[in-house]
Amino acid sequence: MSQQSRVSVLAEAILSNSLKGASDTLDLEEFKQLYRSLEKLARERGIYIGKPQILILTEQALVRFSIAPDSVIYVTKKVKPLSQSDFEIVLEPEFQGNIRPVTLPVFVWTEIRLNGLVLLIIGAVLLALLHLQSGAEAVPLINQMLVEANALFIGIFVLFTVGQNRDYLISRELRKKGMTHQFIQNDKFVVRISITSLLLAFLSTAAFSDQSANARQIVLPMIQTNIDLNACAIVFTVLALLLLMDCFLSITKYYLRLMTKTVEAKMTKDWIADSMTEQTAHSSPKADTDSE
Repeated sequence: MSQQSRVSVLAEAILSNSLKGASDTLDLEEFKQLYRSLEKLARERGIYIGKPQILILTEQALVRFSIAPDSVIYVTKKVKPLSQSDFEIVLEPEFQGNIRPVTLPVFVWTEIRLNGLVLLIIGAVLLALLHLQSGAEAVPLINQMLVEANALFIGIFVLFTVGQNRDYLISRELRKKGMTHQFIQNDKFVVRISITSLLLAFLSTAAFSDQSANARQIVLPMIQTNIDLNACAIVFTVLALLLLMDCFLSITKYYLRLMTKTVEAKMTKDWIADSMTEQTAHSSPKADTDSE
């Protein structure tokens, strides 16, 4: 069966609501052809196809039409992840899922804006203290603690924090607002920051030595400059510590926000339910009195 025939058959099945369950996966161009065929057939037959529901995931999207609520179409894209702009052909779409993705530049700028001043002050103080005493004893000790703290952080964060909040992340409210994927993407960036901090601690340990400064310099012939490895080790240690602190500040901010929204949503539902129960209880005696 040719691609055009396959799209036409699928459009007919959607209009007649004879397609049940998940259909074959379509790439983005095939879906656009399907939607054009569907719109054309719907206009010819005077059928309103309604507002398509589009759930955007990390690597694919799910589309469901109101005229065929029992069928789901999977849409994929070869190069980049799908976004809302890929479905500009769809009239009146209702998007859910990954509708407000967090990119790396946005994440970095948010961390600088929220935590930059605190980290800058701590980094400047720590850098000055390590430079004054050459870091002979402090740098190896800090690096050891950083390695242990990062290993503990990754274990607790991935296995406990993310796992325990899984039920909160997939709630309907967060999915509709696009916050589920925002939290997932933030988790990914936080883990990467922690791994970078761990690597910097390893590099600092490898570069640092308590030998004399002259013995710990290397020459870069391309730019004719000397690099003090001990100074580099101190900088690596400070950066590793700041990155780890940013991880702690980030998860505190993100998960307090998540817990606040989840708890408040549950409180709202319980409050509305209690109000309706109280109204029912108050109205029942009045109804009994009227009947008497």
